[in-house]
Amino acid sequence: MTKKKTLFTSKLVPLVTALLLAGCASTATFTPTAAPAAPAAFKELDGRWAQATP
Repeated sequence: MTKKKTLFTSKLVPLVTALLLAGCASTATFTPTAAPAAPAAFKELDGRWAQATP
């Protein structure tokens, strides 16, 4: 290995290790909430799209 490559690797290994440990330390107990209902103004009318006025 060249000196430049060794220097790059020696700086990269601690970063990758820290990111790996941070990812493993994360909790996976996230419970998503339901999306809010859309307002009536944005709903379809009888299966057809509501036409916008110019």
